[in-house]
Amino acid sequence: MAENQLSPGMRKAISIALVVAGLGVAIAGVLNLMAAAKPLSDQATPLTLVGLCVLFMGATIGLPNVVGFPQRVFLALTVTCMALVFDWIAFVPGAREFHAGSSAAHPGGQVNSTFGRVVFGVVAVLMDLFAFYAWRLSIRLLMTGSEVKKPPDASSN
Repeated sequence: MAENQLSPGMRKAISIALVVAGLGVAIAGVLNLMAAAKPLSDQATPLTLVGLCVLFMGATIGLPNVVGFPQRVFLALTVTCMALVFDWIAFVPGAREFHAGSSAAHPGGQVNSTFGRVVFGVVAVLMDLFAFYAWRLSIRLLMTGSEVKKPPDASSN
């Protein structure tokens, strides 16, 4: 085992902890969304997406340490949930509050909402492209058995 790899037991423990935490957050978010008048613009939407992101990342960690279709699908789901969080912050109507230089102890100075949305919009578009690429790799792996484009079979000519 390499120096930087976790033992199988530790990987399983981390995986279970992340799946349980993500599932709990996602369920809490869904329950809040069911009671919301406007679910898309409710604050529980990004909470649900973050919970799903943690859940899918935990599932990815729990899978065998090889690149295969299940790993790629869970990674694509994780990236998609992250991209949707950035999309929600940037593009869904509603009040947003942005702070510069924020930390847990000091929120930092207030930043213009339009500037904050533009910054999150740029990151959202980049994350959307990355999610598209992750899904493309997953589908290619499913269809061809490889992530790289295979040359045409020369024996068929």
